[in-house]
Amino acid sequence: MQREDLLTKPEQVQAKIVKGRVKKRLGEFALFEQPFIKNDKVTISEWLKQTIGTTGENMKVRRFARYNLGEGLEKESQDFAAEVAAQTAAKPAPSAPPKDEKPAETTESAETTESTCNYISLICV
Repeated sequence: MQREDLLTKPEQVQAKIVKGRVKKRLGEFALFEQPFIKNDKVTISEWLKQTIGTTGENMKVRRFARYNLGEGLEKESQDFAAEVAAQTAAKPAPSAPPKDEKPAETTESAETTESTCNYISLICV
């Protein structure tokens, strides 16, 4: 109770501040007083009451698992430039078409294109 911020306060106020801090600390450990992980504006007990009201079923907590936010998320600290270099080195270089071959002509008759499209649509359907 002898913290620097409490020394300047009157004794009645000090007692209330200490009670509030103890209540807050105990609330962090008690399951029903903890904030719900999906909506931190609601406590577990409030969420449980809402769920019971919505479903109409009586519910009790039989067991629970404790999670810390961010637990298990370990991000590798790697230099961005090194990461980009590693990704570009792993990617194979695009192969250029041979220069002595001519590209295929793109002019086709409408009849050939139409029959090809019909064939493809029949396969897909």
